[in-house]
Parts: sequence; C-alpha cells; structure tokens
Amino acid sequence: MKDKAQSNIDLATRLLNDEDDYSANASIHCSYYAVVQYMKHTLASDPLRPISLSDQDANARRAGSHNYLITETATRLSQDATCQLAFQRRVRNLKQLRVVADYKSTVLGQRQGKRCLEEAKSLIKQFEDYLEAL
Repeated sequence: MKDKAQSNIDLATRLLNDEDDYSANASIHCSYYAVVQYMKHTLASDPLRPISLSDQDANARRAGSHNYLITETATRLSQDATCQLAFQRRVRNLKQLRVVADYKSTVLGQRQGKRCLEEAKSLIKQFEDYLEAL
C-alpha cells in the first residue's frame, strides 16, 4: 500500500506539471487515494495494534468504506479528541474535493489540485511520523 500511495503522489505531481485544469482535476483523485492507501499501510504496519488489510476491508464494509479508515487512523495518531476531529476534518475535506473532481461538472483546476497534493503530503508525513515514533 505504501508503494501505491507514493505512486499516486508521483502521478498527481506529474498531472499538475501538465498545467492543464483537467489534469489538475484528475490529480485530486490521486492525492486523495494516496492518503487512503497510506492510512491502510499505517494501520497494517502499526507494531502495537496492527490490522491486516483483509480485516480492514471487512471492517470498512460494515462501517462505511473510508469512514472506518479515517476514524481508526485518527484514534491511532492522537488520544486527544480535538486532534482526532481535526485530522478527520482534513481527510474528509480532501475526500469532498475528490468527489467534486470525479463526479461533478465543476473543474477545480490548478490551485485546488496543488492544495490537495500539499494536504496529502502533509497527512502522509503525519502517518510516517506516527510509525517512526513507535
């Protein structure tokens, strides 16, 4: 999953380098799914309480596709409820932009694409810092 996440970050970067609003719109999809894939990696790699990819998939089906990953990852990153909510809000905002980019007629463009990529990188750095601290 970690390699897939990095591949999506690389692809989002290349799409943004095209300097075309439609490519930038597609980059938002890649940025969001890089975060999803890295959340899955983080949960599976947690040495204290790992959750296998197959168990994550089973739990996600019961709790709602990405909601399970977002909530479970938030509880791993911080014990503080305010920090958990802030993390969840960041990921859900990125998800909301991904929905607009994928399913709405609105083209979000370069500025939003770059913001989403930076947010994805920031979230992934948070996951990496968490795993390194364990």
